[in-house]
Amino acid sequence: KAQSSEQSKKVFLRLFNQKSVGCDHYVSGAQLFCDQCNKYFGCKRCHDESIFDHSLIEVKNIRCNFCSEKQAFKKICQKCSKIIATHSCEKCCYLTFSSCDLYHCDKCGCMKGHKEDMKHCEKCNRCQHSVNFDQHICVEAKECVVCQEELKTSKYPWFQMECKHQIHTRCYGQLINQHHIIKCPNCQKLLLYGQVKQKYKDDMIKRYQNTFTLPEHVNEFVNVQCNDCQAEFPSKHHVLGMYLCDYCATFNCVERGQCTQEQYQSHFQQSKNQIYPRSPTIENIEQYLEENVDKKLIEGKIRRELTVSNITNFCILINLAVHKNVSV
Repeated sequence: KAQSSEQSKKVFLRLFNQKSVGCDHYVSGAQLFCDQCNKYFGCKRCHDESIFDHSLIEVKNIRCNFCSEKQAFKKICQKCSKIIATHSCEKCCYLTFSSCDLYHCDKCGCMKGHKEDMKHCEKCNRCQHSVNFDQHICVEAKECVVCQEELKTSKYPWFQMECKHQIHTRCYGQLINQHHIIKCPNCQKLLLYGQVKQKYKDDMIKRYQNTFTLPEHVNEFVNVQCNDCQAEFPSKHHVLGMYLCDYCATFNCVERGQCTQEQYQSHFQQSKNQIYPRSPTIENIEQYLEENVDKKLIEGKIRRELTVSNITNFCILINLAVHKNVSV
């Protein structure tokens, strides 16, 4: 078994690195034929994501990706004798190269590992390792926050986010990569994790420090609430709605009405946050231009036009540039 698993990993890695066969979901040496559609698909997910009136529940025939031979469902091509897949499951319509061992569970489909080592949890509707079964944190499957599909009967993998809402892995990827949405649709908490979350935070701090408070908003103060930790605190009004939470240090806050200068100053004395936008002065704008704009432009028209009368326009221009993450 160990030798077979090691050989499987080598085949998988070679084909994965070559990106020679398969679809967007799996590395595979064959396409699956759907009798109802009378078409070939890269995998079951390729079919179900493009066809909405039925699901691919049975595959009798496949087509080799190497020689295009049409044949019955199998792991080795009958014509070119090449390995089509290291793992197959007719019940799940599954045919793929995998770097790990797989087994079939009648309740939750194909899973990683060895069947004799796993035990199915009825509440999670997932298989857990038998060694940790009694200690695992049971998560009752509900519905995906994006597509609203019932997860207990879903054929796609899912997970529970830090905010306790549940989401399909594919829906999470679509939110982040395609739609650039980084907040939970239900509670608005950040969806980012680990190094990606830290990189986002560092980038936002740089942008925040490069924005300017507009002269007309210098004495405006608002109450804000953090979506991540639910803390409320007073802050100076920010024209782009960028507020750094004083408690969990994330940029995921929303305005909750006006507050007085006295309330802000009282909080300011106890605040841990020492990061603020720039004050709208000619000196600060000149410093920003020195740091971010080509020197030829500074010595030319931009520097000559920087006067008290149009300082608001410069602040707006810089804020828009920071918001779009481009240079002035």
